Amino acid sequence: MKVFVINKIKFAKLTLVVFYISCFDIYFFSQVKVGENPSNINSSAVLEIESTNKGFLPPRMTTAQRDAIQNPAPGLYIYNTDTECLNYRALSSWKELCGNCTPPPPSQPSAISGQTNICSNATSLQYSIINVPGTTYSWTVPTGWVIISGQNSSSILVNASSNSGVISVTPSNPCGVGPSVSISVNSSAVNTVSAGADKTIRCSNTHTLEGTGIGTWSVISGQVNGFSFSNVSNPNALFTGTFGQSYTLRFDGSNACGNTIDEVVLTFGFNGSLNNSLLAYYPFCGNFNNSISISNYTLNNSGATLVSDRFGNSSSCYNFNGNTRMQTSSLNQNITNKSISAWVYLNDINQSAGGLVTVQNSNGNIFDAIVYNETNQGWGFGSDNHYRTIWSGVKETSYGWVMITATYEANSYKLYRNGQLIASTTNFGIFNFNTTSKINIGLRHDGASNGFLNAKIDDVLIYDRVLTQAEILNLYNALLNQ
Repeated sequence: MKVFVINKIKFAKLTLVVFYISCFDIYFFSQVKVGENPSNINSSAVLEIESTNKGFLPPRMTTAQRDAIQNPAPGLYIYNTDTECLNYRALSSWKELCGNCTPPPPSQPSAISGQTNICSNATSLQYSIINVPGTTYSWTVPTGWVIISGQNSSSILVNASSNSGVISVTPSNPCGVGPSVSISVNSSAVNTVSAGADKTIRCSNTHTLEGTGIGTWSVISGQVNGFSFSNVSNPNALFTGTFGQSYTLRFDGSNACGNTIDEVVLTFGFNGSLNNSLLAYYPFCGNFNNSISISNYTLNNSGATLVSDRFGNSSSCYNFNGNTRMQTSSLNQNITNKSISAWVYLNDINQSAGGLVTVQNSNGNIFDAIVYNETNQGWGFGSDNHYRTIWSGVKETSYGWVMITATYEANSYKLYRNGQLIASTTNFGIFNFNTTSKINIGLRHDGASNGFLNAKIDDVLIYDRVLTQAEILNLYNALLNQ
């Protein structure tokens, strides 16, 4: 057996030898090796090709060109450029050898690592997955977000916007595209909250808060006990306080994106000393309850009807038609020094002798009252048998709301209209009304033949002390506006 060994240098000579032999029809059995180690050929091979840096390149053609081969012999090999596969001829058809791409298309990446709750417009946020060598990663981010570095790698830096959305990454390599993995991200702005406007509450000891936003309520100043929230997380929670107390409430909406708080001051009743020694306050807010919640100052209504108040609020004051009144049961305490006050709108400025507010004994034969025009001299102090009576000479000349206040102490009676002194005297002592005494509204005293007042009345207050003129002005200003 003769062996032809072909190396890189002698290949041209071998070609001539093959040509020469073929021309003279010389046939002999031989082995051929092309490439490296020409002296070492496998004994079982007719043709051996050896290389560590080059491959075997068969003929390359399209499917149409392959099919145009005349009488293809079984075992014939070509590379099909249409299907990108090796083709070989079987007995009567072509077969494909495609095999698997190496490396195969990537599998789904690991879970994305990074913040899922971020602040709007945050910068340089990092999101990453475990890197697989040879893999390219394509990232997508929510609308308005910007990838500032790392696209096509396993880790990116982004600048966020105010939009929430999804961050996704899709792997690929030369053999194909793998399944993507995603993470939802929530972009939050600094939480904005409002606690609402400061309020003075006189109709009750509860108030529906007027907050907005998401936050938590707390009391930061005011009475330590005696208050409650229906729900500290509800911006419109019901707050319960104590009459005569002022509270500063804080609505805290701080979150991871920033601190935001707002505060509101709620005053139940009046500011400062106007709450001191206040026995009864009737704001007539749809009813005739005493806001101080002292049970023995509960009024009984005899015919007065709810009408709109001086601010236009419906059912917020009472109309006394000249034949109606309200009266408490027994006071259950002694009253000597005192102040009584009320807002009034006379339905008839020429009427006579009607009582605005009165403190009387059990049967009404002793009383101290604010009376209008009993002797045609306007507002004055009314009393039993005129023992403690003086008149101001101030009559109402037009229709409108006024606040009338009377103070009583020994040798000092004073009468005020809208906070201004209109009458005073030092001539009278003080009468002690005992525990069986009563309060009238709209009536001079029990048994009076002409003692009813024809007027609308609102905001009636009873103190068991004497208010100063400064306090009366403060009270007037406090009640002047809604």
